[in-house]
Amino acid sequence: MFETEARDAVDRGRLTQEECADVIRNSGHSSATSNQHYLKRKAEAAGRNAMATHAKLYDTDMAAPPRLQLACDGEFEELLPAVDDDCVKRRCVRTAWTDDEMLHLLAWVKDYEDRNGSNANKDWTACLASLSVKAECFAPHHLTATGLRDAWRRAMKKV
Repeated sequence: MFETEARDAVDRGRLTQEECADVIRNSGHSSATSNQHYLKRKAEAAGRNAMATHAKLYDTDMAAPPRLQLACDGEFEELLPAVDDDCVKRRCVRTAWTDDEMLHLLAWVKDYEDRNGSNANKDWTACLASLSVKAECFAPHHLTATGLRDAWRRAMKKV
């Protein structure tokens, strides 16, 4: 926090670059985090300036860019503690995989590793094609190449 405050003070002209550099050197750790913070801040400012330039050139406002959607199995709404009752936050949640789903997935992976070696990159598209035959066992949002890969990775972390 001290390093961030020192950088802000340099931006406001209260400290010199040398004073800020001494703070960074004295902290005893990498300043990569604060550098990344300032690079993001500059990128955001450049984006706002580009939108303002667009509005100036074309006499129209650009819509804000769409929010990044995280790949997850589902969403639910959760009320946040707030002064007004209209404050709602959407949050991604992962639907639990059933034992039957995991059994089929792990059986496919074992068979694949037996044929191609345990260090071979898995062909998740082939896995999807193979497991689509057993579609009644799987939740629809679990039957994607990415969903299968992520479920297998989570299972391997537990081992």
